Amino acid sequence: MSGANVVPPQALDATFRIQHLIRRISRQYVYRPIWSDDDIVLPRNCEIFVSGLPRNVVLGELVPLFANFGQIFEIRLMVNIAGDAKGFCYVTYTQKEMALNAIQTLHGYKLRQNGQPISCYPSFNNRRLFFEGLPLDRNPTLVEYAIRTQIPGVVKVILLTANTENPPYALAFVEFLTHRHAANCLGDYAPNNLRICGRRINMEFAVPSPPYIRNNLLLLKSLPRNLTKMEMLTDLVRMLPDPIRIAKSFKCGPYAMLRFRSENDALVARNIINEHGIRGPVITKLFDFNEFGEIELLWNLQIMKRENIRIPYRLFVEDYY
Repeated sequence: MSGANVVPPQALDATFRIQHLIRRISRQYVYRPIWSDDDIVLPRNCEIFVSGLPRNVVLGELVPLFANFGQIFEIRLMVNIAGDAKGFCYVTYTQKEMALNAIQTLHGYKLRQNGQPISCYPSFNNRRLFFEGLPLDRNPTLVEYAIRTQIPGVVKVILLTANTENPPYALAFVEFLTHRHAANCLGDYAPNNLRICGRRINMEFAVPSPPYIRNNLLLLKSLPRNLTKMEMLTDLVRMLPDPIRIAKSFKCGPYAMLRFRSENDALVARNIINEHGIRGPVITKLFDFNEFGEIELLWNLQIMKRENIRIPYRLFVEDYY
C-alpha cells in the first residue's frame, strides 16, 4: 500500500491512548478531553471545518496535530454506518484565535506522506433562527419575553421591522445557547407551528454570520440581471481610480458584493458608483464593523437566500488562510 493509504503506527498508538475520551454518537466519533453533560457556550468562530482527510483516518492522527494550536474542546469525525471516515471533520477550540491560527497554518497541509493536502475553513456553527410574522401591535419587550418563555435556550432576540404587510409585521434573528437548541426548536415548530402573542410564526435557519466582517464590504443592488460579473468588473476598472483595488467579488442576478483591500477604497468606490451607476442607477450599502452592521448584512443575505442567491463565504474569509 502507498504511504497515503497506511495509518501510521504512532497514530494507532495515540488513538489507543485517548480511546477513553472518544465516543460514538450517531454517525460521528467525538473526542473531548473533558466530557460534561452541561451545555458549554464558547465564543463564536471557534470551530473549523477540515476536509480532504483519508478515509481511514483515525483520531490519533488528528488530535496531536490540532492540539498544537491550542486547547481543543471537541473534534467530531464524520463516519458512515460502518464507522469508516467520510473524509471530513470539525475541530472546535476554546478560543477563536486558536481556530484562526490552525486555519492559516494547516490549510494545504499533507496529513500523510504522498497524501492529498487537507483544507481548513471557518465552520459556521449556526445558532440563529430567522422568525417572520411577529406582531407589531405588541410591545417589543413583551414579544421578546414571549419568545424566551416559550422556547428553551434563547440567549438573544434581535427584532426588526418590515413594512411589507398591512399591518406591518416584525422579523427577528433569535440566537440560541447552542446549535442543538436551535435545531430542536426548528424540529418542534417549523415551518409555522409556533404562535407568539396569537400570531403564527414562520421560521427557518438564519444565514450564518460571516466570521470576519470588516468595513470593506460593499453591497450593490438593482444591477442589470443580464450583466455578467466580467462586464461589471470591466466597468468598475474603468471607473475607479488606479490605486483602488477589488480584492474579491460576487455577482448574481441584481446583486453584487465587493470586498476591497481597505475601508477607504470601499468608501471611494461607493461614492463613485453612486454618482455614475453601473449601466444604470445602483443602490449601494457599506457595512460597518459593528453589531448593527452585522445585522444589516445578515438581513440582506437572508433576502438573497429567498431568491436562491448564496454568496460564497470565501468572499469574507479567503484573506485569512
